[in-house]
Amino acid sequence: RIRVNHYGMDPSAVAPRYEHDGYFLFVGRLSEEKGVEMVVRLARALPDIRFKIVGTGPEEKRLHEAGHGCRNLEFVGFRAGEDLMELYRGATAVLLPSRVHEVFPLITLEAMGLGKPLIASNVGGVPEVVEDRITGFLVHPSDVRGWIEAVMRLAYDENLRMGLARNARLAAETTFHIKHHWQRTADAYEEAVRLRASM
Repeated sequence: RIRVNHYGMDPSAVAPRYEHDGYFLFVGRLSEEKGVEMVVRLARALPDIRFKIVGTGPEEKRLHEAGHGCRNLEFVGFRAGEDLMELYRGATAVLLPSRVHEVFPLITLEAMGLGKPLIASNVGGVPEVVEDRITGFLVHPSDVRGWIEAVMRLAYDENLRMGLARNARLAAETTFHIKHHWQRTADAYEEAVRLRASM
C-alpha cells in the first residue's frame, strides 16, 4: 500500500503579509528545467509590471542577456534567510514556471505561509499543492498567453489577489500544517505495525 504524505510547515513561525510592493517573484536555480526564461518573456510582454529573479545557476549569463534592457526586470542574485523572506513579503505573487516534473517544491509552502498566491506550472506534484483559482493559478509551462493572463489578473484585480492570498495562508495553516504531517507519519507507522502483526 502506498500513502502520500506531503511536507508540512509551522505557520506560527511566519506571519502573513497580504500587502505587497508590486512585483512578481521567482526564487530558484537559474537552470533550463526551472523555466526561468518564462519570467523574462513575461517582463518583456508586460513592461508596466515588475519582476524579480532570485537565484544563481548555469543559465544566469544567458538569462541576463535575454533580459538586457528590460527595465522592469531585476536579477537579485542569491539570497537566503531574512533577506529572502523580505523579498517574499514584498511580492504580489510567486512564480513557479518549471518545465519538468517537480515532486513537491518547498517554495510553494514558503509562499503560502506568507500569504502569497502562486502562478505555477501544472506539472508533477505541483497541482497537489497549488489549487487552481483557489490558492493561485496553474498554467501549462509553455502557454505564454496563459502566463501573461494569470499575471495580469493578479496585478490588476486586487480583490482576486487578496482572496487567493488568504486561501494560500489558510492552506498553510490547515492542510500543510506540520502537525498534520507528523500525525500522518505516525498513522502510517501504526498501520504498518498492525498489518505486520496480523500476518
